[in-house]
Parts: sequence; C-alpha cells; structure tokens
Amino acid sequence: MSRRVDIAINYDFDTLGSPICQLSFPIHEIEHTNRLSGEPSKVFAEWSTVAKALVVYYCMYGNTEKVAMALAVGLESGGVDVRVVKVDAVKFDELGEVDLLCVGSPVHGWSPSKPVKEFLERLKSAEGLTGKKAFAFDTKMYRSRLAGSAGGKIEGKLKSMGLTIAKPSESAIVKGDKGPLEEMAEESFKHIGAELAQMLVKS
Repeated sequence: MSRRVDIAINYDFDTLGSPICQLSFPIHEIEHTNRLSGEPSKVFAEWSTVAKALVVYYCMYGNTEKVAMALAVGLESGGVDVRVVKVDAVKFDELGEVDLLCVGSPVHGWSPSKPVKEFLERLKSAEGLTGKKAFAFDTKMYRSRLAGSAGGKIEGKLKSMGLTIAKPSESAIVKGDKGPLEEMAEESFKHIGAELAQMLVKS
C-alpha cells in the first residue's frame, strides 16, 4: 500500500533549550539532538497510510462514465486517493502504484466492450499488479442472465492475472439503448465505493 509520511518536529525551544510544544498523539519517536543545548530531544513522526485506487472505464453514451464517477465519490468518501480514467488513457507504467484497480464496461454482445478487452490483454504485461485488489462493474439493459455480463468476465480476467477480487462484480441497469440509468444506480455505486474504501483501510 502507498504510504505518505507526515513529520512534525519540536524545533520551538525557549532560551534554555526546553521544548515549548510537541506533536500530540505521537506514533513514532526518533532521537534528535537539540542543536542549541546539545541535549537529546524527540522528533515525533506520524505515519499515515493513504490508499490509491484507479477506476478505468469505457462508455459510449455516458452511462458507464456516470457509474465510474459515482464509484469514485464513494471511494473518496472513505479517504481513498482516486483517479478516474478512460480505458484509452491508462498509463500502464503507473498501475503498480495503485492498491485497487476498478474496471468497468457496458455489455456488448454478452461480453465487455472491445476497448476493455484490449485493455485487459495489455494488462497482462503490466508489472506490480500481483496481489493488488480489483473490482469489476458493468452497465446493461436487463437484470436477466440473458443480458450477459461484462463485469463477470472482467473479474475473471483480473483474477487470472493474480489480482485479488475485493468484491464480486456489480451491474447498473440502463433504460433503453442509450439510457438513462435506472433510479438509484449512481447512489448504489457510491455505497459500493465506500465499502471498497473500508476494505482498503482494514487491509
């Protein structure tokens, strides 16, 4: 998991070299010499963990993009650093930096869209993904199995590459060929994002 280090140092001394203030709730202590008095002092460093997520998607009419954005809002609400990118704008050399990879596509012919299939093929050669968490989602017109599943197939591909599935794939239902999304679909994916954020925090 990516880590950021925030360090607060008690460099405020009175004329006798005594610390005026120090960081509250220190997590880690480092010995430090007071350059004014020559006496040992303390440096308190707080180590905070910031999880990173990348939401990758392809869309034609904007519905899958709305779902991707809603998912990102939920992740951000849980303190996760999130980037949302279209499938053709992914920087493969940066994928190893993320803790969670989310991939979404509309259902095309009972499967993921061609651009997402091509992305998944290229993903096989990406480094640093083994053991990372993953989540797949799709948009489709019907809840029936006859509508096919892009999310399930994406999930299978991600798992075969060594990623850990954080949560089973989810679908958002679209009304008609071009939308709009079913009521509460975006709200539902905000909740899913928040759930995924909790999983990252606990891991």
